Amino acid sequence: MMISAARIANTGLINAGKRVDKPVQKIAKAATVNFGGPDVEDIIEFKTAGHAFKASAKVAKMANEMQGAILNIKA
Repeated sequence: MMISAARIANTGLINAGKRVDKPVQKIAKAATVNFGGPDVEDIIEFKTAGHAFKASAKVAKMANEMQGAILNIKA
């Protein structure tokens, strides 16, 4: 169970990182080229990917803590 949670969290971290790439590039390009600023959709995608990353990191932390607790119980 803990291994599955850690694997799911890791996959979530990887996917969130991938989601950030495209909007970051578009936002950076808009900052240098477009005087109107970046598209709202890119900012939203950037922020939601950041939230997904934080959520996955919390899942990873909890899975790690639970695994440590189980090891302590068995010791």
